[in-house]
Amino acid sequence: VLMLEPDFVQSGDMTVAVHGRANARSPEVSGEAKTIYENPPTPQDQVIYFKEQRRELRFRFESNTLGGDYQMGLVLAHLQEGDGTTLS
Repeated sequence: VLMLEPDFVQSGDMTVAVHGRANARSPEVSGEAKTIYENPPTPQDQVIYFKEQRRELRFRFESNTLGGDYQMGLVLAHLQEGDGTTLS
């Protein structure tokens, strides 16, 4: 995963992290949570940059904002072929 373009109508900040496995028998690995800002302070904060590699992957969106409200639109993930290394 190189980059994620979030598309949310949101009240409050939220986080996104990459979860997954190197293969079906590997243990679950959780990536670092990145912030999706309600009002991004800079243009670079409008997209989320990752440098994560998983064979099986999922995105986990979370919020701990009191009274937060979130509606997901069309979120785009930019993917690239891995380098062939396997981490377990």
